[in-house]
Amino acid sequence: MKSGVVLTTLFVIFIMGCSSRSRDAYVHKYSNLVALTRQNQVQLFAIVNDSIRQIGKLDFPPYSNVIIGNNGWIAAIPPAARFSDSAIKRWAHTFPREFLYMKENNMIMLGKIDRYYNITYFPTIKFPHDHLIETVKFYDDIMFIAGKGTAGLGVKGYGEKASLVNLDDPEKKIIPLDMPEALKKEGKSIDEILFRGNKMILVDDCIYPKYLFEYDITCLITPKLINQFSLYIHGSYEKIVKAQISEKYITLMSTIVGSGGSAKIVTVLDVNTYKEVNEFWSSMPAVVLPNEKTKELQIVDCCLVGNNVYFVADTNKVYFKNVYDKNAKIGDKYIDVNRLKNVKKIFSLNGHLLLVDGDNFELLKL
Repeated sequence: MKSGVVLTTLFVIFIMGCSSRSRDAYVHKYSNLVALTRQNQVQLFAIVNDSIRQIGKLDFPPYSNVIIGNNGWIAAIPPAARFSDSAIKRWAHTFPREFLYMKENNMIMLGKIDRYYNITYFPTIKFPHDHLIETVKFYDDIMFIAGKGTAGLGVKGYGEKASLVNLDDPEKKIIPLDMPEALKKEGKSIDEILFRGNKMILVDDCIYPKYLFEYDITCLITPKLINQFSLYIHGSYEKIVKAQISEKYITLMSTIVGSGGSAKIVTVLDVNTYKEVNEFWSSMPAVVLPNEKTKELQIVDCCLVGNNVYFVADTNKVYFKNVYDKNAKIGDKYIDVNRLKNVKKIFSLNGHLLLVDGDNFELLKL
């Protein structure tokens, strides 16, 4: 009898973690939700009938990077402790996120929301001091974590890091993912996690060379590294700060800094081949004289929706491009914004664009 019980238990665990069902449709039950910091509090909003409504407050530090999973799980990466509250508020909407979330940060605050928008909080998950967190994504009850190790060159643990936590596990054990040691470099990080069907894609960040790492996640608790693809290098010190995926494309937004100035580049990749389809960019000269303004629009954020990429540039407009538009500069096609003067963030939510300027926001229906 005892052996039969053990076998049954093992069988149930295997079914829960390694279902062979197709993952072609990544169903996000909470795709109408977004967390924003307003009035120095993290607030939860929902898109309901073409309008946005506040439905509650989250017990996370202001300006935390909050990720809402497809199964109701919520993770918050708090701002780095070494920043003052005033600095975080001033820089949160304009500085690359690594300044806020990654430096000296090795913890994830965790909660879960139910269909009635009630929130249950769980103990904070703390990672080893040499594992700094860049991003978190959920797939069902599995939390994937990516970032970098801070150990020195040649020491096990340096370079890119990725791991998972099975949230059904009462102990919430941190399980490292297989990473190709030969490709790791000191200072490099995994910046983004993307899902497509039975595959998970990890986006490797700055310092040449850069890669996409492709994993088979047919069994969510045991991802298998199956391939890697080199990314084109656009310039020195290029760092990927945002990645998004749609049915046909992937966009990578990166920053470049050099002696001649800085630039933002949005690269469009084919989702099947990872080959570059197009790119859009804006640049800023290294020196701008007093009373002199650059005439070029500066990309601040972008959003991939279907075959279009939407951009914001700290103005009162939303600019857009078809992925095959050969004019690399933004500005020729745009949508006027009614309430905001300097849009700095853009999100795609349930057929809408959510635009953010500090504590203010506006919703546009596509």
